[in-house]
Amino acid sequence: MDVTLSDRTVFPDMLDLSSMPEQEAYVALLLERDQLEKEAMQIHVRYTQLFGQLTADCFAEKIACIRCKKTLAFLQQAINRGRAVNPAELKLFLDREMALYDSRLMQMLAHNRACGRAQQSTGYEARRSRELYRRLAKLLHPDVNPLTDRDGRLQELWQRILTAYRGNNVKKLAELEVLTRKTMEKMGLSVDPAEIADAGEKIAALQDEIRSIVTTQPYTLHTVLEDEAAVSQKRAELEKELADWQAYHRQLDETVRQTIKKEGVSFQWETN
Repeated sequence: MDVTLSDRTVFPDMLDLSSMPEQEAYVALLLERDQLEKEAMQIHVRYTQLFGQLTADCFAEKIACIRCKKTLAFLQQAINRGRAVNPAELKLFLDREMALYDSRLMQMLAHNRACGRAQQSTGYEARRSRELYRRLAKLLHPDVNPLTDRDGRLQELWQRILTAYRGNNVKKLAELEVLTRKTMEKMGLSVDPAEIADAGEKIAALQDEIRSIVTTQPYTLHTVLEDEAAVSQKRAELEKELADWQAYHRQLDETVRQTIKKEGVSFQWETN
């Protein structure tokens, strides 16, 4: 996936729909919504590139602290019952209790790696891919052409278009435009935009979607990414959070050791 923060000069609240026919206004908003969703994804990727590792490190230390606290609970239960601790049982207990946390950490690290492999696109590539996508969307977007959801050939083309668009793959989009038009011609379909039913209601729904996108994360994180001071402040906050978790982890580790020592916890090792 290529990452390019928006270089748009017209923002959603500046779109002037007053002079557009409903059909044209609906398509304009539909394309705007798709563009904003793409930008939100790109903002998320860039944010993850900058802060993902620190965020994962904080979560890893938090997990380590939870593991220590669950270990203490297991030890205390053994102490209360006057029983020796079976290390194998302790491991099984921790594996079961920590499975969801560990799985979430693995997913977070995998996502960080994927975002780390994302490459920067040029402004030209971002603009050109947007232009190509807008032409293709007017032909195949499922909200414009209902046949796309019903025909396997068109579904496949649309998915390939979405993949190329999200990656700002200009070459692939240009090829897909030719392929789309030829496919539609062979199917006897018009390459002119179809008439859209209930355009007024759909316009209102799209405006709500756009408003939601631009006022929530990850889209709103662009205010951090565009401000060097904000980036530095966020990094400092995460570094402090990590240091706090590390200190708490050390404290809990020491508590586990002291509990074993002071309470005279014994371990029952299994033998073959």
